[in-house]
Amino acid sequence: MTLICLEKLLNKFDKEQNFLGDKAYKGESTVTTTHKKPKDQELNETQKQENKDLCSQRIGVEPLICLVKIFHVPNERLRLVRE
Repeated sequence: MTLICLEKLLNKFDKEQNFLGDKAYKGESTVTTTHKKPKDQELNETQKQENKDLCSQRIGVEPLICLVKIFHVPNERLRLVRE
């Protein structure tokens, strides 16, 4: 998703609304992301626990996103035929 599309999508929600995202959305003020492991270092225990908590919240929606992508829902145009 490009930054322009993300901005248009975020404008439809309340300014105080927060979202869960993956590491690709790092830097967005309204998107909570997991901690990224620094190069040649490890995450501390609190960061690991926060990552687990965020991922456990996201795991319920990931299979649904996969189904949407498999069936090309966002890419197809809905064509209704009148009888």
